[in-house]
Amino acid sequence: MVGTRSRRWILGALCLLLCLPLLAQSDRFDMQVSVQPRTVRQGESLQVTISTSGSESSSAEIVSRAPKADKLKPLGSFSSSQQVSWINGVMSATKTFQIEYLATEAGTTQLPAFTIQTKKKTYHTKPVQIKILASSAPGKSGPDDGGLSIRARLSRKKVYLGESLVLEYILRSQVNVRGYDPQQLEQIPGFLVTDEKLNPESTAKTFKDKDGNPGTEYVLFRRILVPTRLGKIEIPSVVFTFGVQSKQRDRRSFFFEPRVDRVARFVPAKSLEVLPLPEEGRPADFTGAVGTFKLEASLGSTEVAAG
Repeated sequence: MVGTRSRRWILGALCLLLCLPLLAQSDRFDMQVSVQPRTVRQGESLQVTISTSGSESSSAEIVSRAPKADKLKPLGSFSSSQQVSWINGVMSATKTFQIEYLATEAGTTQLPAFTIQTKKKTYHTKPVQIKILASSAPGKSGPDDGGLSIRARLSRKKVYLGESLVLEYILRSQVNVRGYDPQQLEQIPGFLVTDEKLNPESTAKTFKDKDGNPGTEYVLFRRILVPTRLGKIEIPSVVFTFGVQSKQRDRRSFFFEPRVDRVARFVPAKSLEVLPLPEEGRPADFTGAVGTFKLEASLGSTEVAAG
């Protein structure tokens, strides 16, 4: 007869043998990448979803959340969700990441590989091919632009070295805008930049489109640029995101308030030519200052004692 202690040992060994496949399965790590849509128009956005599964998913993180891509620009939106469950004593975890990109140029491109880091190992996704169709107009998201467009306006396209010019970002809207981002623009290489303090509401003026529909135009940013080097200098492209009040009601709101949708608009890069200062007519004591100057002289007192 088999003793009680022997029976316990046999049962334990059987349990261990039965659990080995489950333990092996728990170490498995899978990744899937989906992009919707894979064909977009210039100025439209696409959603990237990365799904991971396996015990390592709980520690999974994306290295460099939104890698740079040719003809694609990350919008800054990033979200992740996680779900953990136990099945037959084995932990099963899933984690999902979502990143949004904006198509900036027409053509064929690739969404680059993402790097996923876990506690045990580093993984890489496969690149995904994207087709970008030409847009009807810059600053818009295609035919269904929702009456919202933005453009960059330069006061001149050719300047002399050290001469100032004005760069404005102008919004034309036929919808109710509830905020925008970014609130502050980055510095531009090759320029000294001074940002003018501006309240867009104070710049508002009305307009009518070709069909006679009214709208409002705003200056969101006004920047004074002074070039610091010669030749062609590029002003980088900018992606703006706007909160736009929808005609539909938000059912999650207690009072069913109007829903606010998030939309993106892309301003293409602009370039200008910086010319050297002319030699002809240059004063001998010229030090390089170019622009419009105002000179004033004043006395501390108009009456003084002798000596």
